Amino acid sequence: MDRARALLLFAGLPDEAAASYQQAGPPETWSLPAFHIVQGYAMGALACAELGRFEELAVLLNWLEQFRGEHVAGDGTIVYLGPVELILGRGAAALGRLDDAVDDLAVAAEQAARAGAPGFVAEAQYHLAMALLARNGPADRDRAESAAGDADRLARALGMAAYVERTGTLVAYLNRRQPVMLSSREAEVAQLVAGGLTNRQIAERLVISERTAENHVQHILTKLGFTTRSQIAAWSVRTIQ
Repeated sequence: MDRARALLLFAGLPDEAAASYQQAGPPETWSLPAFHIVQGYAMGALACAELGRFEELAVLLNWLEQFRGEHVAGDGTIVYLGPVELILGRGAAALGRLDDAVDDLAVAAEQAARAGAPGFVAEAQYHLAMALLARNGPADRDRAESAAGDADRLARALGMAAYVERTGTLVAYLNRRQPVMLSSREAEVAQLVAGGLTNRQIAERLVISERTAENHVQHILTKLGFTTRSQIAAWSVRTIQ
């Protein structure tokens, strides 16, 4: 799905990605060839999670349910996005469905290991640790530490540049064992991120510059040991009243 591919190229540029997604239209209007359906839904779901388009994310996750147990692979091209459960788990985490996220991501790690895809084991373990940390149930912290440690060791061994900083930050955060406090302004920005607002929209709502809004979001990510806006959203829904 070319539109979803284009969105992924905007990683770290939420305003530009939101504009591109707006041009693509809602998932119900997409027309995908049969051999590209799973990949298209998966890439679309990841994009929606990053952009905070949660209603459309829920639709795509529902469509992906029928492909449980399969892997997301391209049609003859070198494209592999891991087990379907990895996408379902990441999407569930973005929606705050943390029990589902934990279950799916644990399964995804096992499936990736059986498929001989250690990079996706690391990715699944990282997101599993994040979901466990957000859920914060009995023994979740210990499970998160174990999953984060496994993810970090694998990411470093494989030279996964996209994940080494994330896993290292998460391991360091878990080792601190102390609560993270946001300023009142940062908490306000986190709630707006959870509401799906872009940096530009946050700036307009709070009557600040877009660069200031961007800085607030980055400070929140750093403090919480997160890397994506969807993680802020899931954390905010559970933590900020």
